[in-house]
Amino acid sequence: MRDFWRALGWAGMLTAMSWLAWVDRTFLYAEEASAEKKPSHVQSAAKAKEPKSPYRRLPPYYGQVVTPEQRKQIYAIQDEYGPKIDALRKQLEALIAERDEKIAALLTEVQRKEVARLQEEAKAKRAPKEKAAPPGETKPSGAAEKAEAKPTEATPPPSVQPSPPQGPEPKPQS
Repeated sequence: MRDFWRALGWAGMLTAMSWLAWVDRTFLYAEEASAEKKPSHVQSAAKAKEPKSPYRRLPPYYGQVVTPEQRKQIYAIQDEYGPKIDALRKQLEALIAERDEKIAALLTEVQRKEVARLQEEAKAKRAPKEKAAPPGETKPSGAAEKAEAKPTEATPPPSVQPSPPQGPEPKPQS
């Protein structure tokens, strides 16, 4: 038992040291970034000259490693590809809508109503969770949702499913 508490103490010590190193590193980067900033009147003039583009966002973690020249080059590439990607997204959305219409056309009116009802139930179930969960909180595991899941058309009705054998299993004779 003593070894357990000793290991727990070392784990706690290592965790605390790691956290302190992270905090120290974070504040050092913040100080370096603030020292490199230009005066506010120079910044506002530079920002006013650059046109606002919806594509001007660096990929994750790039902001910490790229130079100002690389940043400009990345923005130029994003400005070049952004409209092309938007056009392709619109085409993709149109294809998905077309596909969904064709699939819905295969269903009977009763099936369409059932699908719409199931979609509304799912939407109503999600709404309270989305409002209640604060940002950054992880979603609960799917075990609770699976327990409440209703059988769909893909699963056969319970009467069709094979039932388990009744009574004790016979023991093999040797």
